[in-house]
Amino acid sequence: MRARRAFWGAMLLLAGASFPGAARAEPIPSTVIAGKGDDGRPVNPPADWPEAAGIWNAKAVRYNPASDRLVFETFREDILGTSELRDAVDPSKTGKAANRLAELVFTAGEEPVGTFEPDHTSVLYIADHDGRNARCIGCETVADGVGGVEIWKIAPSGDGTPSPAVRQIGAKVFARQNKDLAAWHPGGKWITASVEMPSHAGSHFTGHGEIGMFNDIWAISDDGRVWVQLTDWQAGWVHADPVARMPYQAADPLCPTGDQYGTPEMPEPYAAYACSPKGAPPPVNGVMRTTVGQTVGADGRTLIVWGERVGIDTRYPFVGPLQFGRGKLAFTPEGLPAIVDMKNNLTPTPGNPMGEGLWSNPGGRTVIGTAYEPFNFAPDDTRLALASDAFLSHKPGVALDGPLRIEINGVRNYVPTQAFWDLGEWRTDGSSYESLTLYDPAGYAYPDNASPAPMDRLGYFEEPSAYLELGPDAYIAVGSSVNPDFSFPRFQETFFLETWIFGKDAPRKAAKVTDFNAAAHLWTYPTSFDAKRKRLYLVQQAGGKGSDTTKQPTLVRVMDLSGIGD
Repeated sequence: MRARRAFWGAMLLLAGASFPGAARAEPIPSTVIAGKGDDGRPVNPPADWPEAAGIWNAKAVRYNPASDRLVFETFREDILGTSELRDAVDPSKTGKAANRLAELVFTAGEEPVGTFEPDHTSVLYIADHDGRNARCIGCETVADGVGGVEIWKIAPSGDGTPSPAVRQIGAKVFARQNKDLAAWHPGGKWITASVEMPSHAGSHFTGHGEIGMFNDIWAISDDGRVWVQLTDWQAGWVHADPVARMPYQAADPLCPTGDQYGTPEMPEPYAAYACSPKGAPPPVNGVMRTTVGQTVGADGRTLIVWGERVGIDTRYPFVGPLQFGRGKLAFTPEGLPAIVDMKNNLTPTPGNPMGEGLWSNPGGRTVIGTAYEPFNFAPDDTRLALASDAFLSHKPGVALDGPLRIEINGVRNYVPTQAFWDLGEWRTDGSSYESLTLYDPAGYAYPDNASPAPMDRLGYFEEPSAYLELGPDAYIAVGSSVNPDFSFPRFQETFFLETWIFGKDAPRKAAKVTDFNAAAHLWTYPTSFDAKRKRLYLVQQAGGKGSDTTKQPTLVRVMDLSGIGD
């Protein structure tokens, strides 16, 4: 009890650490375990890391207690993907879409195809809990039937019975396909990951789970020998570009049904949907941050969720709307993972936490989130940390005439989505969806930002998270952009993230536990937690203009939280 009182005393002290006039406390130390160390030297690089691959880097780390291992993604400069100009692929230009992405066509292969927009490739590494002995999955092309490799495809099922497993004889997964945002199955023998589609519109960079575009969910055995494709989103594209593979947008003249769901009273995000048949929901373009539960149920199944892209519009912070998908991982008679009980196009809100059917804008004035991104399940899988802007959070006293009706520099823009972005907690039985990061004068009294009014009184961005098991009290670690100098018109120059710990149960005090931005412009955010050692895994990357992580390398830190909550 004394330790808990001491911790809450620190919480009260730290809650205003970044606010003018508040007391200041020392951050909790952390140590680099993968990537470029604080002394500039690589920490725990693989023995076979080639110089041509660039700076050793790591991000999106997930810990698995059953195997006591990590999985994380890494960018390799020596594995390049390129695109062709559409004219070279489609000289007649027949069926050309209006979307600018369709000017390029990416095709995976043993060698780069085309010469346009070369970009590095993300691959996966599995390592010990401390970052040592990292080995790659996806650095080399794998072919079914070669070297013991098996490649399978299992269509997702809408009911509880897995679809038949179909061996993909002679198929390949190329090194030049991005593989990222991996998550462990609780048993520690399988990971799920986003794998880039072998052919799609746009550049290699756009086929990335961090963007949530042009990828499918795969399961991969921990030795990298068995690959199982769990979704095939392209198979559901009815109105799509036949050459530069992507769904038409609803606003595209080539979409026969047009904008079916946007209304003058509530156009967003419905007007930004991809084209669908009459009365049907928008198709899925790709996924962002597939997340797997921490437990296996009595039926041998485990929860799996993901954010799913249903449209492309560069005026949105996430380049268009993202909805929410869920299902369960079951095993086939062959012992392969498969998705069952799949549901798509979910949009939970506080008033309708199940989120089914809201995608169609019933009544013409339905407020839903423009994007959803899951992060971690609670230890018992009854709750999910699910970030979105569905709460329209802001400081008291702000009058809004709709969810996204604010102009920046005279131009209608959807950037305020970032202001409304909260970390929510979704009950996996669909019974509730509530924000954990709303303004709270007693616990999370964030200051006004530096934007013009009324944006100066909107909220901040709170997203990456990890549930913490720290004794009988409940906590969650969150990445937060709280910064009085932040300005929406100067987003890239002023946006950064620090890691905070929130008391999830009353009293909900918030404590900032990192302070890297006093000296540098960085994003430091939590992604996973080792309950046995009470260690929090953090990812750190450079912020500001540009997102090329080969020039702004990412790294993984570990923070010791032992002694807190005991």
